[in-house]
Amino acid sequence: MLSMETIQDGLPDMQDLKARKNFITKPAAQEMNRKYKTFRKDLKKEESKLSFIPPHFPLAITYGKEALTKLMEQAGCEGVRIYPGINKENELTLVFVGINAGGHNMDTTESFNTEIDESEEAAPPPPVIVDEGQMSPPYPAQEL
Repeated sequence: MLSMETIQDGLPDMQDLKARKNFITKPAAQEMNRKYKTFRKDLKKEESKLSFIPPHFPLAITYGKEALTKLMEQAGCEGVRIYPGINKENELTLVFVGINAGGHNMDTTESFNTEIDESEEAAPPPPVIVDEGQMSPPYPAQEL
């Protein structure tokens, strides 16, 4: 049970995060996907009544192994935070950012757990941030 005492500085509880199994059964995943598809269909029906153009909600987004591996293999990366976003094609997308052991996004040089030798003009590598997955549609994705 989450209590306000466990939330500090807007950062995740890393012990809680590590204790989570993060795995669900296929039937549970299918049920979540079914609910999403129903939401997507209901939104499409109501689209003409909205005062804005809603984003395209894809059926699936596929990411390559290389991008996800590079994200996870960053020095100090202990997990991934996923942000929803709207891309320039007005499609719902996901933005993946690594997090360090303190629960901070690894999207700035300050968040890296590496010391920089000031005698050298070395800087930490830029953070890896992943997006640009293949949207379905138009790309095919099999049913969950």
